[in-house]
Amino acid sequence: MSIRKTLALACLLTMVVASASVAGEAKVEVTGIDIALVDLETPLRVGATTHRQAYLVRIQGTFPAAGAALLRLYFGDAPIEAYGDYPGGLYFSVVDKAQLDAWHGKTLRWRVDDGELHDTGRSLDVKGAEPFTVMPEKAALLR
Repeated sequence: MSIRKTLALACLLTMVVASASVAGEAKVEVTGIDIALVDLETPLRVGATTHRQAYLVRIQGTFPAAGAALLRLYFGDAPIEAYGDYPGGLYFSVVDKAQLDAWHGKTLRWRVDDGELHDTGRSLDVKGAEPFTVMPEKAALLR
């Protein structure tokens, strides 16, 4: 078998294995959610406002590998539009305290692509995290 055919077969096999694990059941296990008020390393501009601080929400746990599936996250029915990953799980930033307060008590839910919505059994406790102590962004993420 040629190298080209071997590589093509390897790529196809990888795609089939990835699809099978996603089609079956993605592995998502949430072990905790916490919030920190952070000084942003790079100020964030939203509309005409420049934000130098934001609330960093960390979701600790096990999630599908980046790129393995499109994991969509929600607090209640409200989607989390963008998030990143760190060694302990996933994180995202919120600049509007009113948005954070609106998610208080809402359960974190997830789905893969447009599949079934799953409940993690974990909710966002904004009130329990207050009062917030401001910390550097990187320190908050890696704590």
